[in-house]
Formats: sequence, C-alpha cells, structure tokens
Amino acid sequence: MSLNLKEIQSQVKDLARKVGEFQVTELQSFDRAKIIKKGYNDPVSYVDKESEKMLVEGLSKILPEAGFLTEEETANFGTDGLHWVIDPLDGTNNFIHLVPIFCISIALCDKREILMGVVHEPNRNECFSAYIGGGAWMNDTKIQVSGVNDLKNALVATGFPYSLLDKTDDYFE
Repeated sequence: MSLNLKEIQSQVKDLARKVGEFQVTELQSFDRAKIIKKGYNDPVSYVDKESEKMLVEGLSKILPEAGFLTEEETANFGTDGLHWVIDPLDGTNNFIHLVPIFCISIALCDKREILMGVVHEPNRNECFSAYIGGGAWMNDTKIQVSGVNDLKNALVATGFPYSLLDKTDDYFE
C-alpha cells in the first residue's frame, strides 16, 4: 500500500484547525453543568464528544479504509491495519476549568507503527506535525530536537495520568 503521507498530513491539519475553531468557540460559553464523570478525575464534556464526532467524520473521508481507536468511543474498529488514534480534546481538565491550554491529538498507524501525527493547539494556533520521512514541523517551520546533550542543562517536563493514582510509583520509576 502506498500512502501520500504529505497530502494526508495536510488534510488532517486542516481538519484539526476546523475542530479547534469549534473548541475555542465553545470555551467562551462552556457550561460546567454539562460535565460528565467517566471515572475518578476523568471528566468528559459534550465538546469532547462533538469534537470526536467531527474528527471521525472528517478522517473517514480522508482514508475510508482506516479504523479508529478513540478516546470517547464514538467509533472503535480495532487496530488491525490502518487506523487513526484520536484524543479529540487532549486536556479536558484544563478545558472544563476554562484554562486555554489543550489540544487535538491525531495519529495514523499501520498496526503498531506510527506513520504520521498531528497535534493542534487551537488557542495559540500551533500545529505540530510529522510523518515518516517528512521531518517535524510547527506550522510551516521545520523543528528539531534540542542540541543540548547534557541532562543537567536541559528542560525536562512530563505529565502523569491523574486518574490512575495507584500506578504513581511505576510512573516515577
């Protein structure tokens, strides 16, 4: 199978921008009464669900043969062959607390190999993307890893899942 990853990436970036515009608009009038708890420290909102619906619909047009592995389970067709991995509102806790730091995360995989990824941060209008053989980009600017080769001179940041507190020791290890 031959995929034009550059063209697919371009279409996915356009779709992510469209969904991001929806999210930014909804943030301005978000009603916290519409929050649903999936589990401890694991909220979901209508914005998560609608964003996922928009993404599944748009990605289905880009690659009709691909399945989905999604955050909110709008669609879940397994992971054999081509499939999209989607977090439609990565940073739901920030969103529901009206903190404008969240993104849309999308990857295209073939079985377990990641072929392409797009992370769109709509509040700053930053779209990070990469595909096999195409390099990494932030909007239209090529990016690369830092030249710092000594950990003591590096900036290190991480995040741990907040809903799986029983695994804290494993995360730190």
